[in-house]
Amino acid sequence: MKKKVLIVDDAPEIVEILEDLIESAGYQAFSSPDAEKALEMIPHNRPDLILLDLLLPRMSGAEFARKMKVDESTKTIPIIIVSVLKKDDRKNEGLEKVSDDYIEKPFEPKDLLNHVKRFLA
Repeated sequence: MKKKVLIVDDAPEIVEILEDLIESAGYQAFSSPDAEKALEMIPHNRPDLILLDLLLPRMSGAEFARKMKVDESTKTIPIIIVSVLKKDDRKNEGLEKVSDDYIEKPFEPKDLLNHVKRFLA
């Protein structure tokens, strides 16, 4: 069975790029345009990894990540933040405690896949 990657991003063009990249590496990709919908999806379609944007409508990616890490049923799912915010902002927001990795946009596809493969190997 293919490992599943949930992409949480509100930019359709980024979702399309990430889905193509993830699927080309042999994983199954599915997406949500916001954090609230993603939280609803997870119990029915549990991902093996989450690629998460921080700048989302209604609920921020940081709030989503915090909810994931305090929930017993989801706290072990790795979260890679993929954001235009600089990596140093991750420390300012306390995100190093609720995310497992951080990739700045724009990203090199090969680099992103290396990060993904590290968690799904």
